[in-house]
Amino acid sequence: MAIARRCRELTLVLGKPQLPDFPTPLANGAPMPMADYFRVASHQGLEERLAQLYRGAVERERERPRYVEAARVRDQHDPEDGLSPATS
Repeated sequence: MAIARRCRELTLVLGKPQLPDFPTPLANGAPMPMADYFRVASHQGLEERLAQLYRGAVERERERPRYVEAARVRDQHDPEDGLSPATS
């Protein structure tokens, strides 16, 4: 009930996911745009995951293109709505 009381004034737009506004790292002295931060973080995570999946460098490099292509397609979308092409 406590949560319900705290959410009385909450208004949501159905069909439009909303991400919290959280601070991003600084880039050139200014906060990094969220889309750029997600792109950098996802590529860092990809590198970590490839190292886990494919211990050998040769195999990892052979498999890398399909993962990079999937990341490229994902990067073309705005993380705030997951549907429209990113503008930043």
